[in-house]
Amino acid sequence: MKDRAAVLASIALATLIMVLVFATGCVAPASVQAPPPTVAAATLPPPTVPPPTKAPPTLPPPTEAPPTLPPPTEAPPTLPPPTEPPPTNPPPTEPLPTPAPPTVAPATIVPATVAPLPAAQPITSSKDIVYAKGMRQDNPAEWNQAADAPVEWKLDEYAPTEPGPWPAAVLVNWAGEARGEYTWTKLAEKLAGQGARVYVIDYPDYQPDAAIREKGRGYREMADAVACAVRFARARAAETGSDPVRVALAGFCLGGGAASQVAVAGDSLDSKWEAYASAGGPPRQVACEANEGSTVVDVLVGSGGAYDVFLGFDGLYDEAFRQANNPEMWKMFQSFAGDNPGLKVRLLHSQRDPIMPYDNSVAAEAMLKNAGLDAEVVTFKGFHEMPVDLTVQTVMDLLKQP
Repeated sequence: MKDRAAVLASIALATLIMVLVFATGCVAPASVQAPPPTVAAATLPPPTVPPPTKAPPTLPPPTEAPPTLPPPTEAPPTLPPPTEPPPTNPPPTEPLPTPAPPTVAPATIVPATVAPLPAAQPITSSKDIVYAKGMRQDNPAEWNQAADAPVEWKLDEYAPTEPGPWPAAVLVNWAGEARGEYTWTKLAEKLAGQGARVYVIDYPDYQPDAAIREKGRGYREMADAVACAVRFARARAAETGSDPVRVALAGFCLGGGAASQVAVAGDSLDSKWEAYASAGGPPRQVACEANEGSTVVDVLVGSGGAYDVFLGFDGLYDEAFRQANNPEMWKMFQSFAGDNPGLKVRLLHSQRDPIMPYDNSVAAEAMLKNAGLDAEVVTFKGFHEMPVDLTVQTVMDLLKQP
């Protein structure tokens, strides 16, 4: 019993000591502590770092949404359809008068018939005769004249060797051709061989787009030069015993336009240009070697002509253009028609002309007939050309008429 009591006392003492140790947080001294177990350190894998993720965008702070208007509770009022149709103008009780058609005479188109020419008589010729001098100083380079010298305009004369009297014909070439070229030489020789004194001229051959500049300075220069040639022909007729003389002007392409201005205007040419000059138009551009004499001609023969002073050119100078650009000049051109009432006109033209429209001649013929002139279109087979034998026949036939 005694031993049992001692064991219980020892157990009680040990329990008390443990309670005290836990209560005070103390641990047993090192001498009595058991060494910690030696545990091998675990080998841990390296930490896996997740890839960086893109930070979500920073949204602006929400703004207050505009207030939503409630839908209209009522639809807008719909106007009722008109109960009556709008009034309409009553139809006229009488038909409107039909305007009278313009008084344009129908075109007289004559197919060409060329008869063999009579036997030619002997002729003579003289070359490089000065018939006029230009008065301007700023001469175009293609005229091959010094800038400070007047241009000398020259002609070649062809005539029968017999003294005559003979009618006269002035030939006006087209732009870029010289009087000595084959066509003009052949035409002049054949006309002279049929009994005419012929003059093939050089002149200031402006294209229409250049002629209208400076208020029509080029148009006046061409008119002045061709008029000087007509005066020269009349002066030569007086010298050779052929006065009074019938005179023909014949021109090809743009030369037909230059010839038509002088032929249609007659003796009013100078006075009308001078009146236009006094209103601001160009002054005289050419001085004639034969200062006196009439500029009236009896015959105009054109071939493939432009006739641009009356009709415009290639659709460019229509009525709207003329009203906007020097309307006084265009009005002067139109006033020429009828100033030479005795003029006979034949306009030769091929319907296959690729350069100058055939309708140019048809329109010119209608205008001249309206002015009371004897005018006809003569159609020939060919292209853009001046048919030599047809021209000779036409000029001589008209010069022989009274």
